[in-house]
Amino acid sequence: MTNIDNTSVEERTKRKTKKEKNTEKCERGQTEENKRITQDEVLDEEEDEEKEEEDEYVDHYQKRNVKDQ
Repeated sequence: MTNIDNTSVEERTKRKTKKEKNTEKCERGQTEENKRITQDEVLDEEEDEEKEEEDEYVDHYQKRNVKDQ
């Protein structure tokens, strides 16, 4: 009877350890995903700023060309 109890305790310990490891992996994965999302947002902002600058440049020269004609 003691042998059965020990096996049961060992199995519960193994399951608990496995669950903890899986939780850690999941948290690490979520953290990495959040980093990627943040990086994508920063890149999108930079791209938008570059596009605005380009549009301002183009507008300026288009107005200048219209005045010259």
